[in-house]
Amino acid sequence: MSSSRPLRALPPASPVFDPSSDPYSTLIPNGDYQVGLIDEQRQTLFGRDTWRTLWRVVHGEHFGAELFAWWAVPKGQRFGPRNAFAAAVAIAIERRAPRDLTRHRPSHFCGDCQFLARVREVRHDSNGVERPELARYSRLAYLIQRLDGTPPALRGPS
Repeated sequence: MSSSRPLRALPPASPVFDPSSDPYSTLIPNGDYQVGLIDEQRQTLFGRDTWRTLWRVVHGEHFGAELFAWWAVPKGQRFGPRNAFAAAVAIAIERRAPRDLTRHRPSHFCGDCQFLARVREVRHDSNGVERPELARYSRLAYLIQRLDGTPPALRGPS
């Protein structure tokens, strides 16, 4: 996935986690972890435009674990305070999300930064059916706080 600016390279993953492995196979305990954005892709899921973002744990016991987060793209210029993408952007830039949010990639707001994020285990599928133990995985639930770095959105024009 290409963007106008490459994302800052994160330290290599520890030998415990194979970075080429499928993030859907990552299962770490629920809790708060320090993460950095490493990839993004816009796709259509369940009939809605969605940003699929890939994050890596950058500190602690589960260093190198890769996790997905999905953010629905608000339709048009309207989005509410409960929109996950708008909430993540507000955490990243420490102010309200801009009106032209739909024109920007997540890396514009979250690139080159490290965040404290809540991670949770996915125990049910999209229909509410409980997943078998081996089919469960961890995902980034939401961002809590920006810990380090300045996102491209706050650097101004280059």
